Amino acid sequence: MKFVTSVLLFISLFLISKPSQAQSNNFDFNRGNWTLGGGFDFSFTEQETFLVVAPQLGYNITPKWTAGIRFSYDYYQYHESPDKFHSNMIGIGAYTIYEIYSGLFVQFEDEYSMYLDSEKSREFYNKALIGAGYRAYIIGNGYVSASILYNLTQDKNDPSMNPIYRVGVGYDF
Repeated sequence: MKFVTSVLLFISLFLISKPSQAQSNNFDFNRGNWTLGGGFDFSFTEQETFLVVAPQLGYNITPKWTAGIRFSYDYYQYHESPDKFHSNMIGIGAYTIYEIYSGLFVQFEDEYSMYLDSEKSREFYNKALIGAGYRAYIIGNGYVSASILYNLTQDKNDPSMNPIYRVGVGYDF
């Protein structure tokens, strides 16, 4: 429910702000404002492996501020005998990134995930991630990024681990 409320609040603020910004020519849905990309998260310990693949679609609200939607697939494995075990999670979330200075950025995400383990049980998690990173444009509008995130709402049953290391690629179109 928190996730739905967050998304609705984000969309409402986005739509309310559109008319005044459009009139001042600071905001429009023109080509060049969209970004498509994704990330690969990973965390490892001696007993655990946590991997995530996550495509995302965003909109550059200003040259320094991007917001969008993110989908994720998470794979978790505990590989210490005799308790070997694996699980999967799928999730959807909203994110925002603000560039502080020349490629350095701060990031916030709110994600709602469904956890499926090897015994077919299901649990739901809300993740609030905060972090920082660096984005470098390499070829035209294409970029690579690296960031470190921290799950502020992690509980003892959530398989994700802190910190979360993320590498990503994207393209502004």
